[in-house]
Amino acid sequence: MVCNAVRISRQNMEMFPAILRLRRKLFLMLLSCFACMALSGVEARAQGCTYIPDGGENLSMRITNEDTGKEVENGAVVPAGTRLRFDAVAEAYGRCVCERAGTVYERTVNHINMWADISADGSESVDVYSPVWGVYRGGGTAFWHVLDTAAPNSTGPHTQTYTDRGVYAFHSQALINTTPCGIQPDRTETKTIKIEVN
Repeated sequence: MVCNAVRISRQNMEMFPAILRLRRKLFLMLLSCFACMALSGVEARAQGCTYIPDGGENLSMRITNEDTGKEVENGAVVPAGTRLRFDAVAEAYGRCVCERAGTVYERTVNHINMWADISADGSESVDVYSPVWGVYRGGGTAFWHVLDTAAPNSTGPHTQTYTDRGVYAFHSQALINTTPCGIQPDRTETKTIKIEVN
């Protein structure tokens, strides 16, 4: 048993220079990958890419009582069994213009996240709703400057009947495609509407 351990150890010693060379190659490859990621903004500038601010970003949201068609204000109380519709409109503007390549990259809305913090029946929970995406008329994901859940070029609003009594804090936030220039921020602020179901 000791002989086998010694023999394996000698084989490893013979392979040691090859392992060192491989480690150096891997290290250099990783270093170059990190350098590429860190310098992506520098590369965009080196290609003659410039950021043109054209309005920034914005998000608004609204909740509608589907039974009455009326908008539900922040802090409102609605009866249990009310069907609510949760809408949001996100906007993102700005351009990354690369003169040498002759390319213009538009800053657009990627998608809108919607969720609710719920304090009902003595327990706390979070409902996460499906993200809202832009869509082309024939199908497929699209990225627009304005993504409106009420528009036919989106995957639509979230609707649900709320039967559990409690406080619901509805939230929405949009994520933004930042272009090769890395135009920040990459998301809007979070909007919140609180409603009591009673």
